[in-house]
Amino acid sequence: MPFIVENVLNKTQSSFNDIDGIAISMGPGSFTGLRVGLSYVKGLSLALDIPIIPISTFESMINIVKPNSGKVIQTIIHSHGTALYIAEYISRNQLYVLDSVPKIVDIDNLESKKDMSIIYVGPDKVADQLNITDMENIQLTALSIASLGYNNYDFLKTKSIDNLAPNYIGSFKLD
Repeated sequence: MPFIVENVLNKTQSSFNDIDGIAISMGPGSFTGLRVGLSYVKGLSLALDIPIIPISTFESMINIVKPNSGKVIQTIIHSHGTALYIAEYISRNQLYVLDSVPKIVDIDNLESKKDMSIIYVGPDKVADQLNITDMENIQLTALSIASLGYNNYDFLKTKSIDNLAPNYIGSFKLD
């Protein structure tokens, strides 16, 4: 990870002193990836005395698609095997807000209603198993996390890193 950050700083002709805050995806996602990423960001935050801007992976997905249908949005992230992370959002005052507690479900127990828009992240072979016609299969991007961090800097920034933990949703189980 330090090499990636160094590469980005070099490409943008920037230095650590130019960074005002660090936006990071808090999950759900890869257990190891979330732990390593957050640990690195906490170290940078302490060393540079800058805040962290925690961003939900689900909200990043909505930011990429930018739905305007007013429908309920169901976000789905493939975890492993047949496990899926899901959360539902509703439109309120032209913003999408969380409407259900994020959870992990087995692919066979996924309930999607016809009036929902579905945003999915994961392998195509799993998407095919979902058998959902109105679904956008997207790739997560650092740009989405960065733009949400920038646009929500004042509202989400924190230097209180002791209790900042990834959103794992469920416990990891090997299949």
